[in-house]
Amino acid sequence: MINSCLKALEVVRETLEHSENCDSYFIDSINKSLLIHMPPRKTKTLSKQDTFDELASMLTHIQTILELSTLRDLYDIQKSLHSFSQLKRHIISRAYLDANVFQNEVYFGEISLKQLALNALEEFAVGKGKKLVTNDQVIKFVEENVPILEEMLSNNLRNKSQQRRKISKTYHNLTAFTQDAYKLDQDLFGKGDDKNVLFLWVVDFALKLMIRQLLEGFEQSIYADEDHCMIFYFTDHIFSFLDRNFNSVVSKYDKEFLSAWQTKQDLPKKKKKLTEFQKRFFYESLYYKAIQNYVRVMLRLSSIVIIKGLIKMPEEQELKSRYYLRLRIFDRAYFLGKNEFEEYQQTVKLVEQKEVLGE
Repeated sequence: MINSCLKALEVVRETLEHSENCDSYFIDSINKSLLIHMPPRKTKTLSKQDTFDELASMLTHIQTILELSTLRDLYDIQKSLHSFSQLKRHIISRAYLDANVFQNEVYFGEISLKQLALNALEEFAVGKGKKLVTNDQVIKFVEENVPILEEMLSNNLRNKSQQRRKISKTYHNLTAFTQDAYKLDQDLFGKGDDKNVLFLWVVDFALKLMIRQLLEGFEQSIYADEDHCMIFYFTDHIFSFLDRNFNSVVSKYDKEFLSAWQTKQDLPKKKKKLTEFQKRFFYESLYYKAIQNYVRVMLRLSSIVIIKGLIKMPEEQELKSRYYLRLRIFDRAYFLGKNEFEEYQQTVKLVEQKEVLGE
């Protein structure tokens, strides 16, 4: 239906020159005659070409939303909602999405977030998934924390400024989510880092969200030049946790596949032993490793810029205050651990020593 509308719109666009002049029917002061709760504003006048572009954009966005409604994988939904949030905002399509995406914790009225979460957990928990998602304690744990998952996903529907304002609450709730997961892991599997299945699952969401937020800050130009080094430093700190998380999960994958990956022998054949989710998760770990390497290079470069005096840096006390203010948003993320300003300074000094030694 959307495709038919787009085709019809193109027909109208191509035959527009044959239509009568409709300018006299457009009233640009229409807002003044409406009862609105704001000062009246003159309606923006669009050219005919811009009007067609806006209509085409609206239809394309609605088509994307309809495609979103067919997704049944929690990870795909999270990535697709984020990708949609990067598009130019269109009020009608965005209102349609807001009204339909989550109603009573049900995704587009088709499948509950609880079921989506259980499906994702089953895929994530290598060797334990099927047994895990039928456990009453786990089902209750997921059910109680569905509002946190919904909040995390729904944040993608806000504009970028709103996302940054709301994200602190999300981190606080994710901390509670991780604490519940850790306690339940101990109840079900006993103590030991290799047994923290639920904890690893929740932390995977949280760490990726943090990395994305910090790196998007560069795209939004919200960091001053003198802040770049500390942001790259803390991003690398988060990556160290994520890398450990990836290793804990991937180490449980098929041993023959892991051996084939290291030796590069019979890899296509051994890769068939993995599920589609495992393949995706494995290659995603390689993608994040590449991003981590980029962050480490930028950390060293930004440190060298400071050491060489290429940018003017604030006094130490002011810089210390800025460090804690920049990272204050993560104060509630207790599972992450907090790096002090002195540790950041030590990292910069270490780069300076390597520069002196020519390493």
